[in-house]
Amino acid sequence: MSALNKLLDKYREACAAPSDNACAGILGVTRASVSDWRRGKSWPSEEHIVQMAKTAHLDAGEWLLAIYAERTKGPVQKEWLRLVSRLSHAAAITLIALSAHSWWAQQDSNLQPRDYESPALTVEL
Repeated sequence: MSALNKLLDKYREACAAPSDNACAGILGVTRASVSDWRRGKSWPSEEHIVQMAKTAHLDAGEWLLAIYAERTKGPVQKEWLRLVSRLSHAAAITLIALSAHSWWAQQDSNLQPRDYESPALTVEL
């Protein structure tokens, strides 16, 4: 499935729209436009991509890159797709790091002062 179709599905779900026709109305475009987007006959504007991503609480930049990479043809497309892949990996690593940091912070907040006390570390002045 293309990135654009995935974004359209996520947008439709976020809007609780029962159909692409309903999505088109929310976006202010015709049903035929959304149909053409789904079939790869035309592409949404960058503003529409950003609107759909933000409504679905997604990173608009990643979707702009992914959709632009699909639109590009020939050897340049491979470079765009490589860039999208690298950024996706970087985003995943960042998410894992932030999740781990959040988990450790939660663990630390559960500690009590007695958890930090150690007879071996007590220094009397």
